[in-house]
Amino acid sequence: PTIRQPVSIDAIEEINVALADYDVSITGATGAVVNAVTRSGTNEVHGTMFNFWRNRILDANTRQNNALGVGRGFRNQHQFGGTLGFALRKDTDFVFFSFEGWRERVPFPSNVSVPPVEIRQGNFSQFTPQGQTGPIAIYDPMTSQPCGGPVTCISGGVYRRDPFPGNMIPAARQSPIGRAILSYYPQPNFQPQSLVNNFTRPDNLGKYRYEQPIVRYDKVLTSNDRLYFMFTFQDGSEFRNQNGFDPPAQTGNMPGTVRRNQNYVISYDRILSPARVLHVQGNYDRFVQNFPDVSDPNFTVDKLGMQPLPTVDTFPTRLAPRVNVSGFAALFGNNFLNESSRQQVNFQANVSETRGRHSIKYGI
Repeated sequence: PTIRQPVSIDAIEEINVALADYDVSITGATGAVVNAVTRSGTNEVHGTMFNFWRNRILDANTRQNNALGVGRGFRNQHQFGGTLGFALRKDTDFVFFSFEGWRERVPFPSNVSVPPVEIRQGNFSQFTPQGQTGPIAIYDPMTSQPCGGPVTCISGGVYRRDPFPGNMIPAARQSPIGRAILSYYPQPNFQPQSLVNNFTRPDNLGKYRYEQPIVRYDKVLTSNDRLYFMFTFQDGSEFRNQNGFDPPAQTGNMPGTVRRNQNYVISYDRILSPARVLHVQGNYDRFVQNFPDVSDPNFTVDKLGMQPLPTVDTFPTRLAPRVNVSGFAALFGNNFLNESSRQQVNFQANVSETRGRHSIKYGI
């Protein structure tokens, strides 16, 4: 029951693919529509069980781990489930059950950019980036002067600034909030003289969980009338540490993620004549998902030395904002509630009939 496969394969009786252009009863897609018919119970008891297991034995190592001389990360994947169908009353009442589950731990090594330790205190005099011949020159924005007259500039220049003495930003000119933010970056552990891709987390893991039960009940009312009801449910959660940092700087799909779908279907079919069939169906679907990216729900703005930020009544959060430093990985999450949902009700009633060599279908 993954995003790629919303219905367990073992619960499917047949699949029909309708390619555009199709009749007006099909909406919501432009290229093709896949219609899956689920199994139902029979007079005999039938069931299946399965489990697919995968680990790291045949996996190749990642580039990040190879660069650090680290072995392959942990991987363990299980896709398991089963089906069971039987008759409650012979020839009239049938039930069918299906369940599929998914558990996965997959390597998610991160390789991101963090500020070098030497420059976090404002001292650029001792740091020479990889590939350059000298330190980065830092200029004082408070000394900006327009070019012209006694102020000479390079060709095309508009302003000229003077460098900081000693290529060091004085402590009094540094923002305490900025210093606090920088303290949450881990130290480079890969190519420390580089400004890019200088931090890697080889033991980072992605964690995924899904379950999907399906129940179907079929009732044969008469030789010409048949009714069925089906309930499907899917619930899952995911964890992905996007930057590889520890909380509270960690961000991505954090604990508390949920993707849940429930669907109810009731359908009635009646054979009106050898050439005419009535079909009536209604269904209700509800989908909810929430993907918070906050790793520490208690990490508020005051932890960074910020004053309380303006809030709105619909979302009175005091969480620290997401921080994006140009050229480096983002810090902190800011969406503790990132919920979206949708509900849908569908109804259709149609008659299909055959007239000579023609097939006709009409309804609502």
